[in-house]
Amino acid sequence: MVSPGWKPAARRVPSEQVPAASPPLPQPLPSVVGASALAEHVTLGVPCVIRGAARGWPAFARWTLAHLRARLGALPLPAARLHARRLGVDRRLGVDLASRPAAEVLAAIERGARDAYLMAPLSALPAELRGDVLVPEPCRGAPWLSAKLWVSPTDAVSPLHFDVADNLHALVSGAKRFLVFERGHLAVMYPEPPWSSVPNWSRVDPERPDLVRFPRFRRAVPFAASLTPGDVIFLPSRTWHHVTSEAPSISVNFWWARGALAWLAHGADALKRARGISR
Repeated sequence: MVSPGWKPAARRVPSEQVPAASPPLPQPLPSVVGASALAEHVTLGVPCVIRGAARGWPAFARWTLAHLRARLGALPLPAARLHARRLGVDRRLGVDLASRPAAEVLAAIERGARDAYLMAPLSALPAELRGDVLVPEPCRGAPWLSAKLWVSPTDAVSPLHFDVADNLHALVSGAKRFLVFERGHLAVMYPEPPWSSVPNWSRVDPERPDLVRFPRFRRAVPFAASLTPGDVIFLPSRTWHHVTSEAPSISVNFWWARGALAWLAHGADALKRARGISR
């Protein structure tokens, strides 16, 4: 049975009748234990945190910043530039990425630098590191599957956005806080325009929402989840989320899609390649 806590929003009052107040405080995102509970949430498309689900990965026992630095060395991998904590974005080209020697970025994060965020396809890593990560059961055999390594400094922020595919994000080390919002209600989230390189990103900063510019956002219904090492969060397709690294963090995520959603994910990839958009 799906755990309590994630409920449809109450009937919304038209914005002109809503007082100028802050959005509601986040409620805890449901936590579950075990593969069967996760399978039910995946089937129903309900977000949740699966506590300790990645503790059996070899990566959980082995991966540290120093370990990755030693194994990756000068291998060039994509790193995003951070501007005032947030991922930098060019509205025409996408996330501000540059290929840099992995060891250089990891050493900077170890020193406490906060200007770069390593985000590399898992397929770009050496086989020995790829073998330290286990593909979660819900993703296996999916016709569209993509995985990525994320290494972030303290206070790094991924702005409010959604993904086309379903998403399992596993924290190997560090600490991350997710703000998750109900699906739908697109107008409430103020997405970037369709012709932008990031049409799935919101113009709102949910940590400090400007309710004068974005008054409908006060109707957004937030849920919060703090991940500790070994935890995995499930974010169904098109679930808006905002992520803050509360400590230097190493994560691996899997996006996957089946059926019509797989065709949509393939189409989104093709469009990005055609437009030269990075992400």
